[in-house]
Amino acid sequence: MKIFIKKILLFILLLIFLDFALGAILHHLYFSKKSQLSGDNKLYYSLNKTREDILIFGASTAIHGYIPKIIEDSLGISCYNTGWNGTNIYFSATILNSVLLRYSPKVIIFDMTAWELVKEESDFDKISELFPYYYSNKSAKEIIDFSGKYEKYKMLLKTYQYNSKLLFILTQNISSGIIGDKGYIPIYGSWENNLQTDTLSVAPSDSIKFSYFDKFVSQALNKGCKVVVVSPPVFRQYSKNQYSEIEQYSRMKDIGFWNFRNDTSFINHREYFYDYVHLNNSGAEHFTRQIADSLRKMLDL
Repeated sequence: MKIFIKKILLFILLLIFLDFALGAILHHLYFSKKSQLSGDNKLYYSLNKTREDILIFGASTAIHGYIPKIIEDSLGISCYNTGWNGTNIYFSATILNSVLLRYSPKVIIFDMTAWELVKEESDFDKISELFPYYYSNKSAKEIIDFSGKYEKYKMLLKTYQYNSKLLFILTQNISSGIIGDKGYIPIYGSWENNLQTDTLSVAPSDSIKFSYFDKFVSQALNKGCKVVVVSPPVFRQYSKNQYSEIEQYSRMKDIGFWNFRNDTSFINHREYFYDYVHLNNSGAEHFTRQIADSLRKMLDL
């Protein structure tokens, strides 16, 4: 019996050692210089290195919709797109918290879909992107712990922190290259379907997500940033105002709210869209020029 217990203990110790050793290797590879030239460097850069005057936050409509170089060339101030596919206010708030600990940007742009604050089962799916930063970034640790009651215990396993990054680590340490242009990633191709009309109303906002949104805005304002919430253009006509709550909130907080829903300069131009939700590169150029013009007026440049 004692021999059996010893074998079990030795096996557990071996697993702990292997987890620690493999975790150390994955950590080194993930944060290596070669890896930091690749796609995930955008997250590393957003959390730790940004110093730009204008920062753009949001999910896929942000990452594919705003071209920082156009804003920079138009306004003469720096810009970076921190957008990340499939994320929401929880992810954006984590990045902003990290940014504000380092400096205060002049302008924060939050690209916001109509369903941004609605509770969904997938709300925390992309939080795993932040796992490698659990022990080095306080904001990442807070949202990871909040995302599930067992996450803080799972994080004791070093390999668990990188379980969603294995393919990235393997591929990006074989060949690497800078992805995107100041955070912007273009998509090409045109949507071929006809314009549809949406008569649905948006479900009520989730109180927790709305509180994170309010904290996002309030923290930026308290640091002296100008805040703009943008409803991006989509190739769909809406018969109901899906942003009444955000419009009211924006007026109360005295922040900008730029609504491109039902904007004829987009819904009359199917060639600007990759699909009905996302702008293609041509559409992003047209959209970003409009954003730059609005920023110029707001900043009195």
